[in-house]
Amino acid sequence: MPAKVYNIGIRPVLIFAFTLLVQSVGMAEDDGLIKIEPDWVRRWKDKADSHANAWDVTIHRNGVYAAGVIGVSRFPKVAPLIIQRYTVEGELVWEKRWKGYKGMHGTGAGATVIVGEGPYLYVGGAVAREKMNASLIQKWDTNGQLLWTEFWGEPNGGHHEVNGLAIVGDSLYVSHYSAAKRLITIDAVIKKFSIRKLDSRRPQAESLIWSTTYGKADSHNTTDGHIYADTTGVYICGQYGGTKGWNVYKGGDAYLAKFDPEGNQKWIELWQGDGTGCDNAFNLTSDGDHIFITGPTMAKDRFIRPNVQIFVQKYTMTGNLVWTRLFGGPKPEYSRGLAVDKQYVFVAVATKSFGDKGDNTVLLKYDKESGELKAKGIWGGKGFDGATTSIALDATSVYLSGKSSSADDGTATGKTSAVVLKTTK
Repeated sequence: MPAKVYNIGIRPVLIFAFTLLVQSVGMAEDDGLIKIEPDWVRRWKDKADSHANAWDVTIHRNGVYAAGVIGVSRFPKVAPLIIQRYTVEGELVWEKRWKGYKGMHGTGAGATVIVGEGPYLYVGGAVAREKMNASLIQKWDTNGQLLWTEFWGEPNGGHHEVNGLAIVGDSLYVSHYSAAKRLITIDAVIKKFSIRKLDSRRPQAESLIWSTTYGKADSHNTTDGHIYADTTGVYICGQYGGTKGWNVYKGGDAYLAKFDPEGNQKWIELWQGDGTGCDNAFNLTSDGDHIFITGPTMAKDRFIRPNVQIFVQKYTMTGNLVWTRLFGGPKPEYSRGLAVDKQYVFVAVATKSFGDKGDNTVLLKYDKESGELKAKGIWGGKGFDGATTSIALDATSVYLSGKSSSADDGTATGKTSAVVLKTTK
């Protein structure tokens, strides 16, 4: 099917509808899946009725840092933001929690992203404020000392959440989405702060260099997962033009966009899957020469039903699509964790199609030049075992983060713990 061309005011946008650039693998059988035997697995939550998720994991200065949230199942929710530092051998060095501020919705905060720069860690997420959740950024040192906190968001309701952070020199790029009251529309936002001014505790208006809101009017536009920045600008992915309301699985296209250092949108590329349903780019990564993105693609109104696959794509730094790969089975799949090294692209997939009767984690390993699937492994038990929210790499190992409701022996517990694990490449 030929590509459809749309122009949304920046430059022509190619909507690829399963052209010859697409290859599908693993569609109906789990042959070739290797059981993953992790070097170590760490689970954590609070009380017996609590739920937790490790949203991000990163390797920095020979330490493994995980960031996430712990919540409870009863209202009002008390969900402290949590950061942990491990050695590469899996020993816990320290754990820090931040409960936020007491507000109308209780006291709560959560971390969705953590990045390291020098002796510091930058954390993004959300914090409960008055009648809404505000976007949150924090700076910590690598010894677990909180240095400063900033937050923003309209006080009359809605949801605001930071999803991506990137640092270039004195510039801190922050991607977040801003949902109106009752979540009718969602705007994608990219901001640029001066780290020097944030460190000097200047008013936020002075620390903010610029803020750009973008997306299709009167619809659902998100910024999802990590972002990447260099001296030429910042790259962001998410969903563009989704159906109004809090449903990222109903309508909308996956997108990859670039903004220059002054906040001007240089280009945006949309991808429409088979052209009938919904697509979302949940994460991106880069090796400095190309951008890679991943997320779910599905037919219309088919989420949590068969024919939901994940896609992996490679783009040039100027937004040209190089290849697309699909993975899935007869039941729904979900992908968010994504990382690249000198030779391979690693993708973490939550699958209902394969595994031990639960939701398991499939780790895919693609050749980054050709897109050939080189290996696929599976981990999990009879519960929900989705170590799929983030991937970090060192020279020999892969680190996964997410959530798990299986015990060490594989039995389902019914309660979700945050999980971080290490396995070999």
